[in-house]
This record gives sequence, structure tokens and C-alpha cells, in this order.
Amino acid sequence: MAKKTDKTANIDPDVTIIGKGSPYVTKSKPFKIKKAACMEMPFRKVIIKGEVETIGEDAFRYCKNLSSVEMQDGVKEIKLNTFFFCSSLTSVVIPDSVIRIGENAFAGCTGLTSVVIPHGVKEIGNHAFDGCTNLTSVVIPDSVTEIGGSAFAGCDSLATDLVWKNILLRTAKSNSEKIVIPDSVMEIGSGAFSDGSQTGGERQIRVAIPDMVTTIRDGAFYNCGGLISVELPDSITTIGAQTFSHCTALASIVIPDSVTAIGDQAFFGCTSLNSVVIPDSVTEMGCFAFCNCYGLTSIRIPDGVTEIKKNTFTGCRSLDSIVLPGSIKTIGNRAFLGCSSLTSIEIPWSVKVIEEKAFYGCTGLVSVVIHDGVEKIRRDAFNGCTNLTSVVIPDSVKTIENGAFQDCPKLKKVVVPKSAKVGSKAF
Repeated sequence: MAKKTDKTANIDPDVTIIGKGSPYVTKSKPFKIKKAACMEMPFRKVIIKGEVETIGEDAFRYCKNLSSVEMQDGVKEIKLNTFFFCSSLTSVVIPDSVIRIGENAFAGCTGLTSVVIPHGVKEIGNHAFDGCTNLTSVVIPDSVTEIGGSAFAGCDSLATDLVWKNILLRTAKSNSEKIVIPDSVMEIGSGAFSDGSQTGGERQIRVAIPDMVTTIRDGAFYNCGGLISVELPDSITTIGAQTFSHCTALASIVIPDSVTAIGDQAFFGCTSLNSVVIPDSVTEMGCFAFCNCYGLTSIRIPDGVTEIKKNTFTGCRSLDSIVLPGSIKTIGNRAFLGCSSLTSIEIPWSVKVIEEKAFYGCTGLVSVVIHDGVEKIRRDAFNGCTNLTSVVIPDSVKTIENGAFQDCPKLKKVVVPKSAKVGSKAF
């Protein structure tokens, strides 16, 4: 009688094979690993069989013991957060059958040192490899047609600049203060300089963006704590959302005449920024554009700007002077909230509405001149301006809402138009 062999004798006990019939996989075709099915499981090595087409959202999220993943040919999609913060993952095999790598798929996989993206992949999602701090090499095939924002942000150890289709996706690790951008680059991608130890911490860097660059994508320098100097070329037209947000060492910047728009949160939290030159070409400044720029003392707003949007200068506690041009029609919610060094403000005739909490808590504000043309002063617009002693309210004002000048103890006398509707506790 033939001797029976133990079919499991040569199987690594640390390996988990996931395929049809596994409790983590859907019961019917197309087979896929269920959402969060293996989340925080103590797996060490995983083989995903080719009959599984999709690895679901959060499938292996926070599997901190997972060191190796092999996907067999047949797997087509790696979904959102699939291997999010699998910090021990050092080896991953992605087959040619994979078409899409989803958002945050490998974000925070600090153990990964190299990734070969196969020729079948067409799309790499936002933040797909964000925070893979030990990743030294990435191969992106020609098949890829779309790469999401900040896909490689925080990949601090790359041996060479990661450039794809003339877009700088991530700068290489460098000990030099001056960062040289390759001549082939025409676009600075989201997260290219952001969030990394090689551009933050104690090491300071200077960046001169060459003239061939026409686009700087949103968040390109986000949280680049070591950035002390950046030169912008005349070839760019927009400073996008969060482009320089939280660049805490950046002290000054000259915006070229080619720029027409400054995006939302473009300079949010640039706490050392004390000088900004905004050219006349700029017609739009986004929400929170200069919020919490603690060192900013003065700024000139170009004549083409029609709106100070919400929270544009919130928390600019050193801002002591600002001139609003005659093009401004609206001063948005909390636009100057907490600008405690501002001593006077003149609202031009072009403004129709001073929105809620526009100057809330401007404790240094002594005088306010509101020119004829303003129609509404909304709720809490000047609330908490504790040193305000003088305000001129023109006949054009039709509404003064609740709390507009509340908690202004030094404001003893105000002449209000007879036709104006005054809210409760407006003064």
C-alpha cells in the first residue's frame, strides 16, 4: 500500500492563501476580497489567487505584521486603502493583470523599498504611495495614463527624481540646499516637495523653478517645512490650492506678473511669511489664502480683485495695514478675523456687504470708515473689537445685523441711518 504524503508539509505556516471559498472573499463571481475583510488581521505573508479580481477597500488596512504580498495573475484592481499603513510590508508583487491602484492603496507602507508597477496598470490613485518613506525606486510603465494628486508625496528616499510625462512627481533624496529641477520637467506635480523629511525638519532648501514649467499643481510644496526660498517663473498663471500651505520657514515670495489667481489655502500656515508681492495681474484670491500667516505685516491687494473671500487673512496677527481697492464688492466671512494688529480700516464705496465676523476680534482696531455704498453689515462683523472708538456708518447702510458691533466697549457714540434695520445687540 502506497504511503500517504502530507500535502501541507511544505506549506509555510506564515502564509495565508486567499482565493475562492475563503471566508474573506465573496461567494459568487466576480470574486473579490470584501471591504475591511482582513483589517488588522495578524497575517505575515499573503498570496492572493488570480481568481480574485478585486481587493476591496480597507481589505488589509493596519495589518502591521504583514511583510509580503503576492498577487497572482488575474487580480484587476487594488481598491481604496487596501494596504493602508501596513508598515512591515517589504515585498509586493503586482501582476500585469492589475489595471488600477486605488487611492491610499499603499499609503504609509514605510517598509517598502521598491515597487515595480506592471504594464497593465492605467491609473494610480491619489496618495497611492504617500508616506512610503523608505521607497528608493519606482518604475512607472508607459501604460499609465493617469496619476492622482500626491501619489508619491512623502517618499523621501527616492534615489532619482520621479518624472512621468514631463511631470515632476517627487524629488530625489538630496543633501544639497539648492534643489535642481530636471530640464525635462514642464509641470510640478502635487506633493512633489511636500511632507517629507528631506525637505523639512532642520535642513533648509532653495528651489528655482525653471521657465519651461507652466503648471504647479495643488499641494506641490504642502508642508515643506524646510523651504526658505522659491523663485517662480513668468510661465505660470495660477498658484493652486495649498501650493505652499504650511511652508513654515518661507519668509518672502515674489509672485510673477503672469499669475492671475491664488488658490484656496495657497499660503495657509506660512507662519514666517512677512513679505508678499502680489502683481496687478491677480484678480482672484482664494479662501484661507493667507490664513495664519502670523508674520505678515502688510499686503497690497491689486485693483482687479473683487472679493476678499472667507478666512483669507484670518489669524494674521501682525498685519497692521491693508488698503482695500475700489474693485472690492464683498468682504467675506471671517476675512480678517483675529487680525489683532490692524489699527484702522477704510471700506471702499464698491463694497456692498461686510459678511459675518469679517473683522471679529480685531482688538487693535481703533477706527473704521465705511464709505457710502455699503448696504449690509452682517452678524458679528466687528464683534470683539475692544479698542474701537470711531466708526462712520453711511446712509447707504440698510441692515446692521445682530452683534455687528457687540463687545466694543470704547465705542460710545455711533450715528446710524434712520432707515437702517438694526438687529438685537448690534451695539
